[in-house]
This record gives sequence, C-alpha cells and structure tokens, in this order.
Amino acid sequence: MEGAAAIAAAHHRSTRRPHILPFFLLIGFALENGLKAYLQYAGVDKTKKIDRPPLAHNLNQLLELAVDAGLILSPNSIKVIDSLSEYHLQHQFRYPKNSGTVEVFSDEFTYGRTDDTLASIARAINYLPQLR
Repeated sequence: MEGAAAIAAAHHRSTRRPHILPFFLLIGFALENGLKAYLQYAGVDKTKKIDRPPLAHNLNQLLELAVDAGLILSPNSIKVIDSLSEYHLQHQFRYPKNSGTVEVFSDEFTYGRTDDTLASIARAINYLPQLR
C-alpha cells in the first residue's frame, strides 16, 4: 500500500499516467494478501476451494470465501475488488505482453477503497498495531 500511495502521489496530476500498471499491480497484491490473511485467520483452507492452489490470484474467489467466513466489506470495496479481479488474475498489470486498455476506477477511489478493505480486515483479525 505504501508503494501504491507513493506512485499515485508522484503522478497525481500527470496526464500521461505512466504509473497506472505498477499502481494497480500493487493494489491487486495488497488486496490478495489481505484477503488471504483473513482466510488464514478464519481457518479457511483455501487450497481446496480455489482453482489454482495455493497461489491463485482470483480476487473474486478469495472475496467470496472471506465473505462466507464472515468478513464484512462496504459495497464500494467489493466493487473495486470485483473490477480488478479479472485483470489481476490474467496478470494484465504484471506483464507488459498482457497489458492493454482496461477500465478501472480512479486511482484515488481505488486507493481509498483498498485502504478501507485492509483496515476492515485488520479489525476483523484483531491486528491493530499498525492500523491508522
């Protein structure tokens, strides 16, 4: 999240937007790791329920498992996860050969909802030392 924030801040007013791939790559991994942390905390064996165990990058599957295990997120947080899931799964933000034109929410909206999501997860798993 700190890397995504730094990238977004450095290019906030840029019209060229060269930061878009690394920003959304980092956001996708932040969401993936947060959801996986919640599943681990909740005792969900994700390796048996996700298409490509244990390193699946399917944010929607991870979200579904986490919600089924009791995670509560705002509708906007769910929209951001849903909007990025396919692109994250297909590595569109990771490998230049896979990149293309995609529709995403604004950097500011995406960052805010990702921050909200990770804060919700931190509260749910009682991990508060670094929660701001």
